[in-house]
This record gives sequence, C-alpha cells and structure tokens, in this order.
Amino acid sequence: MRITKRYAMGLMAVAAFFDLLSLIPGFNVVTAIVGQLLLAGLFRLKGVNVFRYKQAVTYAIATLVEIYPGSSFLPFFLVETLALISLSWARRA
Repeated sequence: MRITKRYAMGLMAVAAFFDLLSLIPGFNVVTAIVGQLLLAGLFRLKGVNVFRYKQAVTYAIATLVEIYPGSSFLPFFLVETLALISLSWARRA
C-alpha cells in the first residue's frame, strides 16, 4: 500500500498533536514513547517499515531528541513524520 496525501495529512496531524503534548512539563518521556509507538504502527499499517536503515536512523534520532529533557519544544514528531513520508514516497517512485 502507498501513503496517500490524505493519510499523510492524518499522520502529520497526529504528529503535531504529540508535539503539542510534549510541551507539557514532565510529560515528554511518556509522550515520546506513546507517540513513537503509535506513529510506527500507523506507518506499518501502510506497509512502511520504520526499521529499515534510513527510516530507523530518522526514527532513532527523533526519539532521542523527544526524550531528552529540555528539547521537547522542538517539533521532532512532525519533522520525523515528514521525513518518513518523503522516504516512503521516494522509495515507491
């Protein structure tokens, strides 16, 4: 299956939601874990394996940035989601 534009917009909305939740002090670790698992599952539903090399590097960097205290204000869920969508579209083109 391919990620459609509509599905990509939904993924970005979920990512933006978790970016907003990660701004709450003391919530960033829980938000990072739950958000990463949910996004990985949503990508997997469309056949995108986030554990391939390029996707895994993007996934790992975004997870580390989100978990690191003080950096949760950065919108890395959204950046990660855009990168993974771009990688999946480039792979299928």
